[in-house]
Amino acid sequence: MATIASVYANAVFEVAQEKKQLESVVQELKEFAEALQTSAALRASLGGAGVDPQKRLAILGDVMNALSMSPLVKRFLEVLASKGRILVVPEILQDLETRMEADRGIVSGHVRSAVELSPDELAVLSKALEKRVGKKIRLAQSTDPNLLGGVVATVAGKTFDASLRTQIERFRNELI
Repeated sequence: MATIASVYANAVFEVAQEKKQLESVVQELKEFAEALQTSAALRASLGGAGVDPQKRLAILGDVMNALSMSPLVKRFLEVLASKGRILVVPEILQDLETRMEADRGIVSGHVRSAVELSPDELAVLSKALEKRVGKKIRLAQSTDPNLLGGVVATVAGKTFDASLRTQIERFRNELI
């Protein structure tokens, strides 16, 4: 099921790719998302229910001009504002980046471990997972104090559980 963010992300992806502006559109949306994230006043002005729509568009116009945005991004943000979706920009950006990576044959993955992995360990794990799924992988990581040791990686909907707990459970099952 497509989310609101993914629908807008797909739309801007198609248009930006067609106009060969994909990289610059993503960069401009990152700048706008950062401005939204860092300013509670901006979020309230652009997303508040009590703000006059004309005033909202004027504020948005000022922000877009200050950020020197391209006509494509300006029009996209104006559409979002008119539909009351301007605060969804961070989610749209995330979906857009995922779509770009998928278009390049890269899938996102996540790895949980008891302790934070070093860059070298993460690179080795990434290469091993790439061989298993047959695609390039961009791994995010987090620590999970519930893990005794090892890692649990999820890539392209598949979970690879190499945690110590699972290994002990497998060993126990073999003994029984």
